[in-house]
Amino acid sequence: MKVYRWSVLAPLGVYVLASTAGTALAAAPTPAQELNAGHYAQAYTLAQKSGDLLTASSAAFAQINFVSSPSSAAIDQALSAAQAAVQAQPNNVQAHLDLAGVYGIKAAGSGLSIKAYQLSRRARAEIERALALEPRSPRALTALARWHAGVYARAGKLSDGDPNTARTLAAQALPLAGNDISVYVNLATAFQNLKDSQSARAALTKALAITPQNAMDRAYQQLGKAMMQ
Repeated sequence: MKVYRWSVLAPLGVYVLASTAGTALAAAPTPAQELNAGHYAQAYTLAQKSGDLLTASSAAFAQINFVSSPSSAAIDQALSAAQAAVQAQPNNVQAHLDLAGVYGIKAAGSGLSIKAYQLSRRARAEIERALALEPRSPRALTALARWHAGVYARAGKLSDGDPNTARTLAAQALPLAGNDISVYVNLATAFQNLKDSQSARAALTKALAITPQNAMDRAYQQLGKAMMQ
């Protein structure tokens, strides 16, 4: 079946009927497609409009996770989106991990303060909720390993971090990681905080050997390359 459209020939000032047989209008991208393409702002906007709160949360978090100094407005947006996702889907592991990630970034930007401590505790609570939902989640195990290693590296014995717990959790996460690039890069961060350069390099080597499937995979590999230098 032929489809026609009206087109204007401006120089002539007349209309002609132009055949567009076989031409299909491109479907509008979905929030998930925009997220996978690395168009995080667009993914967030589309997801918010369509009520896809989980994708909105992931897109908002991606906008602050892959930059060195995210703006306070972007962090606030990510926090609001993550909180909404958790409220809408309280049994979703990734929703809790996104919220934990936002709290962690806010804590890192708050120095050695009571506020930073409180935010760090909130991050840990969200990770533990994720693990309660899925005890064998490699991302959740890795997140808690990174939390313990990170806070211990920052405040030592004055913190709630336990390096032995971090090592145990990392050992549990590694065989479950599969081809999840983010897990290996985050494990490498934990190992670096534990001053285990050999394990960190092994995790990064694995991360860089995996074929990336989307923009976030590529972003994590860029982080991994920077950590290897």
